[in-house]
Amino acid sequence: MLRKSKNTINLLLIINLKLMDIIIGNLTKKYRTQKAVNNISFKVNTGEILGFLGPNGSGKTTTMKIITNYLAADAGEVIIGGKSIREVPTENKT
Repeated sequence: MLRKSKNTINLLLIINLKLMDIIIGNLTKKYRTQKAVNNISFKVNTGEILGFLGPNGSGKTTTMKIITNYLAADAGEVIIGGKSIREVPTENKT
């Protein structure tokens, strides 16, 4: 039987938290001929705080809508907690 010490619990928390990283790879979204998001990639590690800065029309809201699966990307991948947002059934999203 595993004896849970404070160190063991902390290690388990670290392992679980690592699974919530957000990885954005080559994300693109077009509205007709206008590219709202043009091939962006970045990673947000668990516990990091990220802010989007840019002028109006630079794709900040569109990117967030894609990350939250409110809007589909034309190309690229969004991975949250090691799973693509395309793989997560709609009924499991909150």
